[in-house]
Order: sequence, then C-alpha cells, then structure tokens
Amino acid sequence: MKNYKSLISNLPVADHAIGTKLATWEKYQESHPEIWNTLQSIFSGELEVKLCRQDLKDIAHTQDYKKLIIATILWGYSSGMRGNNFSKIINKLPEIVSLLQCASKGIDNWKIHYKKVKEISGLGLSTYSKFLYFVGGKIGEHEPLILDIRVIEAINTGIYKEFVGMKRITYTNAPNLYPEYLKIMNNFALSSECTAAQAEMFLFIFGQNLKQHT
Repeated sequence: MKNYKSLISNLPVADHAIGTKLATWEKYQESHPEIWNTLQSIFSGELEVKLCRQDLKDIAHTQDYKKLIIATILWGYSSGMRGNNFSKIINKLPEIVSLLQCASKGIDNWKIHYKKVKEISGLGLSTYSKFLYFVGGKIGEHEPLILDIRVIEAINTGIYKEFVGMKRITYTNAPNLYPEYLKIMNNFALSSECTAAQAEMFLFIFGQNLKQHT
C-alpha cells in the first residue's frame, strides 16, 4: 500500500457516506414496531437518509447503542441485509448492546469476546466489526477497524505486500486473523503518516480495483 501513501493520507474518512431509502426498511414496521420508531427517528421524516461515518461516531458517543446498531446497518447494508439477518440481530439487541458496552472499555482477550458474538445467529465479523469501529475502545493495543468481505477480497488480490502473511484469509477464518489485521493496519499507519481507518477505507474503496504496474 506504500505506493498509495499520498492518496491514503488524504482520504476523508469521517465524510464517507452511504444513502438508504426508508422503503427498504418498511417491511419491518409491523414485525418490529419499536425498531420502526428508531428507524423513523434516523430518517427524520425524510424518505431517504445519507449517513456518514462521523454521524455514526456521534451516535456512539451518546452510548445509545441500540440506535447505533440500527444506524450502522442502514449505512453498511443500504439495500437491506441478506435473508432474515436483520430480524435475527434485532431479536438479540440486548445481548449485542451488552457486548458493545464491554468492548467500549477495551477487549483484552479477543478470542473469548468473539466466542460470545458467534453465539448470535445472523451476526458475523463483517457486521460486528462495523459496530466495534464506531464504538471505539481497543482490542489489545489497537483501535478496531472494519473487516468485511470487500476488505478481505482486497487483501487476497496479493497486491499489498503488507498482508503477505494473511493472503489466505477467508470470511470463515477472518475472526481468528482480526487482531493480526489490526496490527498490520496500525503499523502501516505509523510508518505512512495516515490513520489506520484511512488505510481500511482505501482497501474498501480501491483495494480490488488497482493493478500495480511494473
């Protein structure tokens, strides 16, 4: 990624925004009326809302983690979640909120923490790492970052030498490699005058769409 240090250090992470339509989520109005009220508060009477990373950070700072979970799903899955994963997550909101409350104070043992996450059907690392990123706290020595399928596929292109030890990462083994991913991203940030979040955003947006010339 060092070839793109200048680009990475100028990425506007806080402004990274994604829009979603209220119509996408209307099907949950009857089945989850309490959640529908939260959805309406996020849309503020509009038919479409655009959320940026800073908006979600601001919600996290209020410690209203139920609202954060919903808002993060809107941001991360603007066209809706696969299957009935949304309902599965909503039905386990108290458990997820409890996990995030613990995470906000720091996670010393990632393996034990994520074992509890795995018990929640419909909640994988792609989604949970988004929650962690906005909540903050630390995992070991490092701030959490998003690790979803787009970032995983970027790592697997083999273009980025920083990840030579993670080239066999898959969505299945990604939770085990998550601490190593954070370490690599933070080391890169320290040596490249950027933030780890900027490096993650680079992989998310450009990671699969670059071919280094020789």
